[in-house]
Amino acid sequence: MVVPPSPDPAQKSCLVSVHHVDHPSKSHRVYAVQDDQSNGSLIKSQFYDLLDINSSASSYTLRTCSSTEETAGRKVSDIVVESLDGR
Repeated sequence: MVVPPSPDPAQKSCLVSVHHVDHPSKSHRVYAVQDDQSNGSLIKSQFYDLLDINSSASSYTLRTCSSTEETAGRKVSDIVVESLDGR
């Protein structure tokens, strides 16, 4: 399900096309939010299935300005993200 971006211009969201480098034909359009303070990207686990990516879960620490949380997720590299609205 694609959620449209907020009308707030301060929020850095844009329409993108996402696919794994090995599966360009399995591209999906989604809205992405850019976080200039982040050193990684988070996607829902179901999106791995849509992109036909096999990976196992591993634990990691998620740190934000307000908290630190131990959680688990899947890790992947070679994801291609292309802007569709010129931002």
